[in-house]
Amino acid sequence: MWRCKKCGKYISVLAIAPTLYKAYLNKNKKVVDYEDYIEIDFTNAKITKIFCEECKKSGNLEDIAEWVEE
Repeated sequence: MWRCKKCGKYISVLAIAPTLYKAYLNKNKKVVDYEDYIEIDFTNAKITKIFCEECKKSGNLEDIAEWVEE
């Protein structure tokens, strides 16, 4: 999962699909479901914000986060 470089917590993503939806990005930067990490058809999802809820850091994915295998 994508984790914050600053604090190590999970990165959250706000995406419009077609309504605002809290989600995560998988390793291939595809939007996946927040609750149970099951991929859902978000083919037309538009990411509106990438952020860390813990330290409030936001911005470009590669600038604020790193992929960590679990």
